[in-house]
Amino acid sequence: MTFSSEFEGARLSECRRLGDSAFELLIEPESVPINDSPWYAFRLEFGEGAPLRPLELHLRYGDGTHRYRPKVLLEGESEEAQWQGVAPGRLETGEAGRTSVFEVTPSSRSFMVSAQPLLTNADHRGFVRSLARHEDASSEILGRSAEGRPIEGVRIGEAAESGPWIVLLGRQHPPEVPGALALQTFMRQLLEDTELARRFRSAFRVLAIPNLNPDGVARGHWRLNANHVDLNRDWGPFSQPATRTVGSTLEKLGSPHPGGGVWLLLDFHSTHRDVFYTQLEPPKLSLPSFTSCWLDGVDEALPEYDVARAPRHLAEGTTAKAWATRVLGAPAITYEVGDATDRAVVERVARTAARELMATLLSVQRQARGPCDSACLPCLIPQSLQPAGPE
Repeated sequence: MTFSSEFEGARLSECRRLGDSAFELLIEPESVPINDSPWYAFRLEFGEGAPLRPLELHLRYGDGTHRYRPKVLLEGESEEAQWQGVAPGRLETGEAGRTSVFEVTPSSRSFMVSAQPLLTNADHRGFVRSLARHEDASSEILGRSAEGRPIEGVRIGEAAESGPWIVLLGRQHPPEVPGALALQTFMRQLLEDTELARRFRSAFRVLAIPNLNPDGVARGHWRLNANHVDLNRDWGPFSQPATRTVGSTLEKLGSPHPGGGVWLLLDFHSTHRDVFYTQLEPPKLSLPSFTSCWLDGVDEALPEYDVARAPRHLAEGTTAKAWATRVLGAPAITYEVGDATDRAVVERVARTAARELMATLLSVQRQARGPCDSACLPCLIPQSLQPAGPE
């Protein structure tokens, strides 16, 4: 039996045999102290002629506790179709969550085990290329990571010569795959061939950076980039190439005004549950009631889904959300997807959230241009975005 971590996104620190079919696997982070997000990914292969048999795998988390239910992929099959979570009844945790034990019954000589389905840098590049084929989208390299990997951006709404910017960020933290998948679905919805999406693309521009931490993704990191820095605590210090590049780009786009600037920033992540981390509606914020109006729309469209909100505003914080609020004066929301949220639910919520966002922003823009009609949301437009009256 061979255990391998020789592939992008892998993490396996040490392997020890406990018996004929039992193995202990040590999963250590890239640095300590660190957020409790123990990522792991490794490949197992039976030797030539060795009989397939059930395996008992013991994961021991160095400086962490169990968070992600193991996923298994049989080699040679479609990844999307074949990633399967280990059944809860076959997974046990012990030592206050410091270890987990599960059984795998392979039907293939080679298979992979991972904390979440692997979403590699190559997958991100393929996604960006697929979007760039749309007539209203293009891709570009905004800069380079600490290890020289490209920080790719996607621009949507190129048909509009001018207009407000919506900024979408993803994958600041490598293990947060569900958030990255939600962002992909969200972006696809913006490029749908519907009347709503076409009107949105003619009025707004989108800058999306789906993979802000390609070094951490490649290295299988729990949280940090190649320099062992949490990128979502580097907005303000800008000590890292990725955040420095994107922050500079957003500052050039400017604060919200009727004809443009950054009107909104959404930062996609994953945590233990689905939740939107919103602001406490600071008085100087442009579009002060946008967030509540948008999420109320999602709530109405998905009556069976709990649109959980957690207002937070750290004025001097160094997250992307806090920085955008403080420096740009724009609404900024952290869109969190649960680690174990069903993939179908992730996609349904992201599609709905994108549709409601487009509808809400188009209503906002009608008000900014004035005069307002009955279909508008009169709570949304602050004085700074209202059209000037006659002198």
